[in-house]
Amino acid sequence: MSEAAERPTLDRLLEPALLSAAQVCALPHWLDDQLAEHLLELTGHNGTSKALVARVKSLPLAQPFERTAWRIDEEARIALVDGLRKTDFFAPVSHYLAKRFGSERDGLDDPASRHARVSQWRSAYHFADVDPDEAAGRLTDLVTQSAKRGRIGDVESAIELFEQHHALAPYVVELAYARGRRAYAQHDDEEARAHFKIVWEAGRPNLETGISGNLIAVVNIKTRTNEADTEPILRRALEIVREIDDELGEAHILSTLVNYLLARKNASSKNLEELEGYAQRAVDIGISHSDGTLASSYSTLGQVQVTRGTSHFGDARQSFERAVKLAEEAGNHENLKVALLSWSWLARSQKNFPEACELVDRVLLLDIEDLPTSALNVRLTAKRLAKFLRQARPLPGWEVLNRSNGLLAYARAGRLVVVRYPANTDPDTDPSIDIPAELRGAWVGRANGIVVDLGEQASVRHMLGRWAGAVFDRPSASATDATQIDPHPLY
Repeated sequence: MSEAAERPTLDRLLEPALLSAAQVCALPHWLDDQLAEHLLELTGHNGTSKALVARVKSLPLAQPFERTAWRIDEEARIALVDGLRKTDFFAPVSHYLAKRFGSERDGLDDPASRHARVSQWRSAYHFADVDPDEAAGRLTDLVTQSAKRGRIGDVESAIELFEQHHALAPYVVELAYARGRRAYAQHDDEEARAHFKIVWEAGRPNLETGISGNLIAVVNIKTRTNEADTEPILRRALEIVREIDDELGEAHILSTLVNYLLARKNASSKNLEELEGYAQRAVDIGISHSDGTLASSYSTLGQVQVTRGTSHFGDARQSFERAVKLAEEAGNHENLKVALLSWSWLARSQKNFPEACELVDRVLLLDIEDLPTSALNVRLTAKRLAKFLRQARPLPGWEVLNRSNGLLAYARAGRLVVVRYPANTDPDTDPSIDIPAELRGAWVGRANGIVVDLGEQASVRHMLGRWAGAVFDRPSASATDATQIDPHPLY
């Protein structure tokens, strides 16, 4: 039934007091009896609110919601709210609901909890009609809190409210920021860059500008474009977050800047000392805020210390040990893999290839555990391990079965690992290998730490003989889906 047809029907069927009560109860998307009675008392139904709530709930358009709440059917709700807008009650009830849900959100310790996120969205929805600035600010906070944890559905909800509510139409910068975070989470780098550029060029010294500048730089680094703009953007973003006294933002941007400058491989000893200061500052901030990305900050610090030379190797080892411990305690595979790979760089610099192999082997097993989303990482990590195995040979406790034609196979402590990767690729020069679609779901032969690319069974059997036969004769465990973790989480 259309809105136009629904409203006359309700107007005709419901007596004025019941119609007014239904309109007020329809304004929140859902509510419980206590909130409904309070709203009716705010609108002059003192002494009759309890009875009116019972009558509204008895209407066919009222529906139960979750365990203790209820709501008005959405089509009827739209018609009832449209009628409420024409009364004197709409603004005060909207303001009350906005403040109530906002207070709920602000009173919660964890801004990422479901209760906090739902309350933030509901507060923004009601503020949109009475205080659009507050609504836009709360939606932007919801986007930031949700995007860094991969909750793209919440980001979509914020974008939808920005796009559909007429009072939020002027907030094009905030909408661009939300769209940029969505695109970045979906690995659409070019779209993300376009939206973040709108935010960046607005020039506001606020959190969203700082984040956008940092992510523009990250996209530039990932896509190897706009090299001349990257460092100036990062340094300006750093100034912005310092201007607004956002220490966590400062830590994230410092880490991005340090990693970018290290990758350029042209830093002098003086510059390296400066970079170590940046990295140490990021670590100090992470410690003071108990930030979840402290492990990655320690990894970055260790990388600088390795680059500074042998006299700093001891400090680098301590940094990597702390990074690994923190990542293990948090159960964060991405941070753990970064820490282990960084540590392997130290081991390689010390020509300790057995330790380097141990560390990369741990990374490979983590990549295997994260299949199928880590299929590309499996191939790249296997390529690195093959390089180290060549340099470490013979390595006690390991039996290298084959390392040719893009195949890595080794046995260790009763575990056989077989990984197929493109023979003509080098992870140091080509980190953006495209995996054919038919191979994306091929990594399913997992049992007791054993991995085989089923798309290469014939080749594996031929090269490894009885070893491969033992693997393929075992029942396969299906690869489970894994959550893609943003390698650059923010705030």
